[in-house]
Amino acid sequence: MNSRNPLSGSRQKVRSATGHFEELVRASSASFLLRILAAVAGLGLYAYIGRVWGADGVGIFSQCLMVTTVSAMLARVGLDNVLIRLVAESRVATHSASASYVYSFATEFALSMGLFFAVAVYLLAHRIAELVSTDRALASALRISSVAIIPVTFVYINGFSLQGAKKVSQSVFCIAVSVPVFTLGFCLLFDRFNIRNAPVISYVLGAVAASAVSSYFWAVERVNCIGTKLVSRSSLLNAAYPLLVMAIAQQSINWFGLIYLGHVSTSDQVGVFYAATKVSAAIGFVVIAVNSIASPKFAELAAREDRRQLQEVVTLSLKLATTVGLPVIAGVVAFSSSIMRLFGNEFSSGGFLLTVLAIGQIANIFFGQMGVLLIMTANESMYGLLILFSAVFNILICLGLISRYGATGAVYAAALTMVFEACCTYVVVRKKLDLRLMPA
Repeated sequence: MNSRNPLSGSRQKVRSATGHFEELVRASSASFLLRILAAVAGLGLYAYIGRVWGADGVGIFSQCLMVTTVSAMLARVGLDNVLIRLVAESRVATHSASASYVYSFATEFALSMGLFFAVAVYLLAHRIAELVSTDRALASALRISSVAIIPVTFVYINGFSLQGAKKVSQSVFCIAVSVPVFTLGFCLLFDRFNIRNAPVISYVLGAVAASAVSSYFWAVERVNCIGTKLVSRSSLLNAAYPLLVMAIAQQSINWFGLIYLGHVSTSDQVGVFYAATKVSAAIGFVVIAVNSIASPKFAELAAREDRRQLQEVVTLSLKLATTVGLPVIAGVVAFSSSIMRLFGNEFSSGGFLLTVLAIGQIANIFFGQMGVLLIMTANESMYGLLILFSAVFNILICLGLISRYGATGAVYAAALTMVFEACCTYVVVRKKLDLRLMPA
C-alpha cells in the first residue's frame, strides 16, 4: 500500500523557501555591500564638490547629470529592461532568444541614438541651460557633459544584461558603483589643478572608464547564455516601447522637481535639495539590491508558471528589504541635520528636507519590488501606465508646491509621489497577479 507522509509536503515547502531565502540573502548581501560602496562614493563625491565648489557647484553638477541621464535613457529606448528578461530566459532554455543577438541589436541601436542626443545637447546647451536654470555657467558645463551620454548608455545596457545573467555583483558595480567611484577618483586627481568645470570633466572620464569595465564583464559572461532563437528587431522594439514610456515617466518623477526648482530658484537651492535626494536615494539602494537578484528569479518562476514559489520569493524579498531598510531610515531621520552638514555649512538647512524624503522611502521599502514583479511577469505595459499616472501626479503637485514653498515643496512632492506610486502598484499586483506581500 502506498502511504504518504503528511509532513512531506510541508518539509518540501520549507526546503524550497529556505533555498530561495539563502539565494536572496547570499546574492543580496554582496549587492548590498556594493550599494553601500556606491552610496559612500556618491555621497563622498557630492560632499567633495559641495566643500570645494559650494552648493552652487553641486547644483550645476546635478543639472548636468540630469541632462546626461535623461539623454542616455532615451537613447536606450527601453531595450535595457528587455535585456534583463531575455538574458534570464536565455540562460535556462535553448529555444529562448539569443542573448548575443539581442545585445548586439541593443548596442547598435543605442549607439546611433546616443550619438544623436549627444550632438543635440552640445548644440542646444545654451537653450537647455536657460530652460532648467538661472545660472549662466551651466551652458559650458552641459557641452562638456554631452560627451558622457554614449558611455553612460553602454554602462546601463551592460549592467542590465549582467543582471539578467544573475551576475548581481558585476551588475551593481556597473550601474551603481563604477561611475561615482571613477568620477570621485578623477576629481581627487584634478584637485591640485585649477581646472574650470573639473567635476563635470571628471564625470565624463569616469563614465568612459565605467563603460570599458562593464563591457569587459559582459564579454566574459555572454558565452554562458544558451538561447539560440533569433528574434525580429521589430518585436524587440515593440517590447521596449512600453518600457521606454515607463522610463520617461520615471525620469520625469526623478528630475521634474529639480528642473522646476532650478527654473524658479537659484543653483544653491537646487544643490541643497539634490544633496538631500542623494542621501534619500541611498536608502532606496536596499530595495534595488534585493530587486537586482529577485528580478531574474521572478522571470524564471513566471516562465515556469510556478505561482507558489513566486509568492515565496515575493514574501522573502519583502522581509529582507524591511529588515535592512527600516533601521537605515530611522538612523537617517535621527541624524538628518548632521548628515547634511557633511556636504558643507551651506547644506545645514537641508536636515528637514532629508527627513521628509527618508519618511517617504518607507513606501518604497514595502512596495518597491512590485514594479519589478510586473515587468518580469510580462506586464510591463500595465506598469508603464502606472508610472505615467504617477508622473502626471508628480508634475501637478510639483507645480503647486514648489512655486509656493521652494525646496520644501519639492521634497513634499517627491515623498507624496513615492507613496502614491507604491500603493497603486501594489493594488495592481494584487488584482493582476493575485500575489500578496505576505501569503494568505
